[in-house]
Amino acid sequence: RGRRRRVGRGAGESDVAPSSVDARRRRAFQMGAVVVEGAVAAPPRGATWIFRERALRYPADEAASKEALEYRQRVAGDYFRKMVVGGETVGFVCGTRCAAFDEASMATHDEGGAVLAIHSVVVAPGKRRQGYALSAVRRYLADVRAAGAVDAVKLIAKASLLPLYVRAGFAVDGLSAIVHGADPWFECTADAAVAPYVVADAFAESAFGGNPAAVVFGGRSDDEWLKKVAAEFNLSETAFLEPRRPGVYGLRWLTPSAEVDLCGHATLGAAHALFEETESARDLLIFETRSGELRARKVDDGVELDFPRDAPTNADDPSLVAALEAALEGKPLRVTLAPGAASPPTGPGDA
Repeated sequence: RGRRRRVGRGAGESDVAPSSVDARRRRAFQMGAVVVEGAVAAPPRGATWIFRERALRYPADEAASKEALEYRQRVAGDYFRKMVVGGETVGFVCGTRCAAFDEASMATHDEGGAVLAIHSVVVAPGKRRQGYALSAVRRYLADVRAAGAVDAVKLIAKASLLPLYVRAGFAVDGLSAIVHGADPWFECTADAAVAPYVVADAFAESAFGGNPAAVVFGGRSDDEWLKKVAAEFNLSETAFLEPRRPGVYGLRWLTPSAEVDLCGHATLGAAHALFEETESARDLLIFETRSGELRARKVDDGVELDFPRDAPTNADDPSLVAALEAALEGKPLRVTLAPGAASPPTGPGDA
């Protein structure tokens, strides 16, 4: 069982100027394509398909022209990502960088702009309301934060779509001054310079009890940054989440000094935080880790975890059994070894 103790923003370094992004970071962002399944970096099937799908998604007075989509794909390809399910392209997300979030700036792509404006989140008919848009926007936002190239990600949305973007990590600023079609739009912002986090208390019956772990949502993925963030929290473990597919996250655990292969209470904290913050509609989450695939299920009294099982083996070494009998001052019914344990103890205190 996990209890959320504190919600905050600002884990790790956030003082990277937009103009200082280097080629290595830009390449990392370009290759980290928004995918629902699989690994694809190329834009989706050309502008004709994009234009057709967007026209099906938006009213005529709101849809971008084919020329505008071709321009965004050509000059801002790093920010033009497709969604893939079972090898099939089912949608795309596209954006351009600008100096200010207004209609004039959004018309062109400014490579040094501190704001990334998302123009389109499109899912093909027959694939909507299945979580693909939410998963893609979360992954898109995580990749932008990992690149460290912009200060903020902005978009405008109709009232009916605000819950989607709030769940994806945006805050609603209010009515937008941008006129786009007949209906009013709301402006939404996500801070791209910091990674949101929570501190969750696992195995807790009350606030500030149990075993605390920090849980970081997105952010940069380079090892040096992860180490610095974990050291700054200075908790026994910090869990780092990376959205990959609907209900599936990459998960890494770091102590203040090293990365570890498995951590129970930080996994419990991560699952609890997701179920509370962004995945309340799900009953099952999957974590892809260095120890394989882990599953977390929502149950009545908390969260249930499935962890890898390594069966113990019978101890056949007579000296080990004798040392254990001496330590216990009695004869055990059965002696087994934990996985990987093969050496006999050096004394009664080690049995």
